[in-house]
Amino acid sequence: MKVKELIRRLKRLDPDAEVIVQTHDQGEDEVDSNVTAVVESDSEVLIERFGGPVVALR
Repeated sequence: MKVKELIRRLKRLDPDAEVIVQTHDQGEDEVDSNVTAVVESDSEVLIERFGGPVVALR
């Protein structure tokens, strides 16, 4: 997913909603973690893997 697509989707949601992470192992009521930071990764490995800038939700 690209940042522009994420922004487009987020604009439709409640701006006061909590942002969480659910992986494929979590059910509807389970949380893997809360998102506490959004950062541009400086990992050369990730930048090379994805072919450009990478944003990480932490």
